[in-house]
Amino acid sequence: MLKKRLALNFGSTLFAQFANVLVQMVSVPLFLSFWSTERYGAWILISAIPTYLSLGEAGFATSSANEVSMAIAEGDRERALRSLHTAWGFLAGISVVLLALTLVAFFTIPWNQWMKFSAVTSGEVRWTIFLLNLYSIAAILIGIFGTIYRAAYRFARNNIVNTGGRLAELIGMGLVLVFTHSMICVAGAMLMTRLITLMVLFIDSRIFSPNLHLGLSGFSFAELKRTWRPSMMFMANTLGSAIYIQGLTLLVGASLGPVVVVVFNTTRTLTRVIVQFVFMVKSSVWVEFSYLFGAGDINRARRLNELAFEVSGVSSVVLAAMIFFAAPWIMPLWTHHAVQVDRLLLVILLSSAVLNGIWTVTSALLMGTNQHEGMTVRYLMAATLALVLGIVTVHRLGIYGIALAMVGCELVLLPYPIFKTCHLLGQPVRELLSNSIQLRAVRQMLAGYCQRWLAKAG
Repeated sequence: MLKKRLALNFGSTLFAQFANVLVQMVSVPLFLSFWSTERYGAWILISAIPTYLSLGEAGFATSSANEVSMAIAEGDRERALRSLHTAWGFLAGISVVLLALTLVAFFTIPWNQWMKFSAVTSGEVRWTIFLLNLYSIAAILIGIFGTIYRAAYRFARNNIVNTGGRLAELIGMGLVLVFTHSMICVAGAMLMTRLITLMVLFIDSRIFSPNLHLGLSGFSFAELKRTWRPSMMFMANTLGSAIYIQGLTLLVGASLGPVVVVVFNTTRTLTRVIVQFVFMVKSSVWVEFSYLFGAGDINRARRLNELAFEVSGVSSVVLAAMIFFAAPWIMPLWTHHAVQVDRLLLVILLSSAVLNGIWTVTSALLMGTNQHEGMTVRYLMAATLALVLGIVTVHRLGIYGIALAMVGCELVLLPYPIFKTCHLLGQPVRELLSNSIQLRAVRQMLAGYCQRWLAKAG
């Protein structure tokens, strides 16, 4: 069953990452076909603001998914229901609060006076941020359904539904751009598609999991207090990501202007194909670590960790080489010749992505078992350090200073998850590295497939 689930997890996550890459690759030429570079740069900056609302989720959906999965693996359905209902009660309450704050911000905050866009009107900025805020709140509510799908061993199904919604968003944005060119309508199309996805998840989860569904009957303040710390650590991880990605984007815009934002973002998006592939591997094994630790199967968890580490390391290096040589013709074609390849920027950002690919997959075990506190604290500190370094270096080194700050962030994060994971699995770090250099887990997996294929052929 483990191998079958891994295959389904990987396949569905591959589909999800393919969709994400498709959305990113198509979005750039799509927007630049109907908007000026300056207007598109303003959209990037505007859309970065509502992502901070995702911090309101406070990590409860992710923490709950781990808790419920481990409880189901142990056969404790009562604890699973208590954890699910407690997380749902918190998320529903925080969504109401965020909705109220969104309404207050709509009527009181002079966004355009602060951001000083010349290619976007004040009304466009206000309404676009309002709709994207609602979009982010809907994402918080969607997150809890992943807990139900994971508990029912249907992680792949959840991936497919969410990915379908993401692709529908792309289609909706494209149609709106073709017929209206309106920034407000683009945000509205994104919101409507997300609300439809929310309804699909609600109906689908009730069909396959009638005994484990959303409600408040099992809500427990004691459970809320118990899960608060690991949940907050997931929120801190989201905050770190917001500082690292959106924070650096806003820094580029504030220091170098919207046009440079487009150069930075498109180059970073291209190089982070590596990060997305490794995230695909990480997502595939994350859910299985919850099941394996819940069942106390440490030996299989160790083998799975080795396999994921080897696959992600080799893939990161290979993808970096492919992107480096393909970028000179991909970038002009992708951006309708609005952006040309900056070789130095490309190399720096590729280095950052490769370093991320080496360490990030090992954090899957820590996060899948709610033992991620040390990792999250370090990520938040490293992301903040990257932002500070970017602020210090941007005026002397320009866009390259911000890119180098990303490399520094990855170097700071590299050692901890590898050492911590080995400690939890009772495996010496030297053994993991030695086995990985020899590609031991990959060779064993391939040998097993070959033996089964020969047995069937015989």
